Amino acid sequence: MGSRDAVPYRQILLHDGEPTPRTTGRALDDDQAIDLQFHVEDRDITPDVTERNGSTYRDSSIEFFAVPDPDDDSEYFNFKPTC
Repeated sequence: MGSRDAVPYRQILLHDGEPTPRTTGRALDDDQAIDLQFHVEDRDITPDVTERNGSTYRDSSIEFFAVPDPDDDSEYFNFKPTC
């Protein structure tokens, strides 16, 4: 892991009125990597989307957005591991 202390992440939940699972996370970074750790308490984990580049936002997933240039948030990376 990186040499810096873990920092909290900003959590934005868009769940269309469904119950929101309890989620915690940590992020560490250094000159070589960004390390992420998430813990989600969810009883209903279902991977319904199986096609490549499918609409995985509809499945149980975590998203991490990284903006390379803090002065320009029009370009970003979106990492979305699913169950």
